[in-house]
Amino acid sequence: ILPTWLGFANLVRVAQAVDEKLYPEYRDQPIDRPVFMFANARSGTTMLHRLMALDEERFATIKLYQTIFPTVSIEKLFGKAREVDSKYLGGTLQAIPDFLSRTFFGGWKDVHPMGLDKPEEDECLFVYPLHTPTLTLLLPFSEELGEDFFLDRKPRAVRDAVMGYYESCLKRFMYANGPTKRLLNKNVFTGPRLMTLHERFPDAVFLYLVRHP
Repeated sequence: ILPTWLGFANLVRVAQAVDEKLYPEYRDQPIDRPVFMFANARSGTTMLHRLMALDEERFATIKLYQTIFPTVSIEKLFGKAREVDSKYLGGTLQAIPDFLSRTFFGGWKDVHPMGLDKPEEDECLFVYPLHTPTLTLLLPFSEELGEDFFLDRKPRAVRDAVMGYYESCLKRFMYANGPTKRLLNKNVFTGPRLMTLHERFPDAVFLYLVRHP
């Protein structure tokens, strides 16, 4: 796990450094009235999130691959690859992400359908700074680890650092995918960082789903 995390984290770090050279204007990208959807797991967030994401004229919704590569430069590179694939290769390159999605996420089909090009939670953005409850899926003693992922209870310096990185990733996404649109976000792990998110995005709308057990 560690080599995989280091490989992706360093690739993203290099690509984000390229962003600073080629697309520094992303830093001025506003994030106006973002929508943060959350709830207990199995409450219907995925269904509602993907339904609202169909309104592409209004909302910009992050896809799974964009949470793995939160950089403008890689997003532009993928965009060029899609253009070449559509114009000259007849969709041949699209077989690669389709294969990866089937291989790594096929087992989730009846629980939480996933794919690299599907709208998805942005929790991967918190994996790189190692401040996510999903790490408890990989490590033992989750009861001892769990308290460490309540961002709202962390010192101000930690909260500011994590939010600074998170906001920069969202700005890169919005700059590359819909600078005039409204961010539509969904994440069932929002609860432990709710107040910190509200401080960073005071004009945000927080949509909480309630489902009777």
